[in-house]
Amino acid sequence: MTTKPVINLGAHFHAQGGVGRHARSFAMVLKTYAQVSPLYFFRPPAQMHMEGYPLPKPRLWDLSAPAICLSTIDAQRKIPGNTQIAYTVWETTKIPEPYLRYLDSVDQIWLPTEWGKSIFIENGVNANRIRVVPEGVDSDRFKPVDAAVNNKVFRFLCIGKWEQRKGIADLIKTFCREFKHQEPIELIIHGFNLSLPQLNIAAKIKQICHQHGQQNARIVISNPKPLGELIALMQQCDAFVLPTRAEGWGLPILEAMACGLPCIVTDYSGHRVFANHNNSYLIRVKNMCKAMDPAVFPSNMDWGEWAQPDLEHLAYLMRYVVDNPDAAKAKGLNARIDAMRYWRWDQAASIAMQYLQDDKLL
Repeated sequence: MTTKPVINLGAHFHAQGGVGRHARSFAMVLKTYAQVSPLYFFRPPAQMHMEGYPLPKPRLWDLSAPAICLSTIDAQRKIPGNTQIAYTVWETTKIPEPYLRYLDSVDQIWLPTEWGKSIFIENGVNANRIRVVPEGVDSDRFKPVDAAVNNKVFRFLCIGKWEQRKGIADLIKTFCREFKHQEPIELIIHGFNLSLPQLNIAAKIKQICHQHGQQNARIVISNPKPLGELIALMQQCDAFVLPTRAEGWGLPILEAMACGLPCIVTDYSGHRVFANHNNSYLIRVKNMCKAMDPAVFPSNMDWGEWAQPDLEHLAYLMRYVVDNPDAAKAKGLNARIDAMRYWRWDQAASIAMQYLQDDKLL
């Protein structure tokens, strides 16, 4: 019997949102090919089971094995192993010098898209050190259901942590301008941000609505919830919308596509690898603008640019999806088919293993 190779994998396994789901899902499928020695960046829970994904139990690290740190770039760190691999994402056109210095200290960099790879190369990272390892989606869990639909209310769903990059404030402004309270159209915002515990989303929404003459806008806040409930929420909605300024990957977009939702997203950045005109509604880019968000990006660094979506085009697409439900459902079906066919987690793990073998790291 052939012994599986060992891979040391450090990640935010317990994080909520896309970062945590990426870590847990990738670990789950990777252990089909290898013995995974996990390094938990936070204290592990009493039971090694998160959102239905059984995680590898803690075991001794193998210092002769490759070490993969799956994390956002600001949380990257060296973990035990003979080869240091930074598996990360990036969203803006400029990588500040402190992050570039860290990237220079690792052996390889894994990014989920060719778009991200091009950004790194433009910032001076040697292309020979970069591998493209995509993320994926569990289309057996993220799937449409035949539940009875409330045809009286059309529900838009937005999933993304509240910050400038996600464009949620622009979405609320656009919704208030385009849809009147009397219309049976609802916007659900799943936008909590654990990095900003002082953030009052309800107050933010109220302020934006008041500024645009909507005292009773049909906007609903979705609070943090277990994955099963989040999937159920997706399945109860009619469309997904996120006028993001940039995404390194955009996991909630792909998950919504797997649920068969027509998705309205910006025609720019990492998610364009899986979101196209055949399976999504792409918001035109009005212009590129300086990447700024004092709550996330220190103002003493140059972060380059990201996209500013055309909000008039966003309004047009949202109205079009409401007025053309059959066309929107067909678009959502295309999205579901593509998610199942091209973007499975086992495919991502297979690509990762092939790189490790080709580069003689196992």
